[in-house]
Amino acid sequence: MILSDHEILTEVADKEGIKPYLPELLNPSVYEVRLGRYLTTEHGEKIDLCHVDTYTLNPGEFLIAQTIETFKLPTLITAQFKIRETLVKQGLLGESTVTEEALHSGGYLTFALKNYSQHTPIVLDHGMKVGKLTFMWLGDTPDNSLEVR
Repeated sequence: MILSDHEILTEVADKEGIKPYLPELLNPSVYEVRLGRYLTTEHGEKIDLCHVDTYTLNPGEFLIAQTIETFKLPTLITAQFKIRETLVKQGLLGESTVTEEALHSGGYLTFALKNYSQHTPIVLDHGMKVGKLTFMWLGDTPDNSLEVR
């Protein structure tokens, strides 16, 4: 079952499961996430968005990014990451490498971005809203919980 905004607040945010937590990023059933500081291009070049104004992702280019936020979810909650629809309409598609371990360990979410548009570059900047997490209850305590590893 998908968590509502007040469930996300009481079960995740209030328990320091999202850092930093900003109330304005909470929506009825999702929490919006922002583009973090570091990008890695397909050629291995590291980009620090705090040292450049923006980064232009040209058509066909691919990179690895992370969120500003870190996550540490309770055992019975998981989440699914999706790129914002406004960015998808521009041709930006993302492949999530979000793992249960990342969601439960207090780490950043890492994801791949690719500009699939044929002619339009996409400008990325530190802190922009890039995706959303939908939180869900697990039906039962997992046998292979990451908390016991």
